[in-house]
Amino acid sequence: MDKTLHDMRNDLAVAIGTVHAFIDGKLEPTQQHLEDILESLEHLDAMVSELRSGLAGAAAESNDKLLGAIIEGSPYAKILVNKDGRIALVNAQTERLFGYERDELLGESIEMLVPERFRHGHPGLRQFFNEAPIARPMGAGRDLYGRRKDGSEVPIEIGLNPIKTDREGFMLAAIADITERKRAEELRLLRTGVQHHAAESHAPKSAGESDSAGMS
Repeated sequence: MDKTLHDMRNDLAVAIGTVHAFIDGKLEPTQQHLEDILESLEHLDAMVSELRSGLAGAAAESNDKLLGAIIEGSPYAKILVNKDGRIALVNAQTERLFGYERDELLGESIEMLVPERFRHGHPGLRQFFNEAPIARPMGAGRDLYGRRKDGSEVPIEIGLNPIKTDREGFMLAAIADITERKRAEELRLLRTGVQHHAAESHAPKSAGESDSAGMS
């Protein structure tokens, strides 16, 4: 835009003054007057549109930065996935959990982090979420695993949340490593089994069992 804001303000002031002169009957409108007023209004409209566009862009950029800060500061692995299943954003915890560098993940399919035996059904699950985007746990009541860069698997829990921006919709996955919890559960079950076996071994024998033991 050729004119500065100062120039536009002066032109608008002149145009408004001219209009008031017309209304008060102090000035007879001419073709040139009308053309000048229309030109000033067109420039003003263009400037307002430009300012609005700039503010919208700044707001979108600010929202993106805020979202990025929230994801990066999470103690869980956070992965932002678009509707095509491509990874748009990850945090440092994701790098630590899966063993990938950030640049190795961005733009790639989220299925690269899913064990091969589960990959065939994963796109269908994504589609189901996109059709009904509400916050939910993934695979409730099922054992879930993630696939690391080295091919090893890690037991995980996943919470899904829809994220809507001015540009498109996303799915935000919050992923927790539950390896230690799994170990604790296995140890608890092992101890319970041992205690149950010990209790059975020391339980008083029935009369029939005692007689059989004595006759043998």
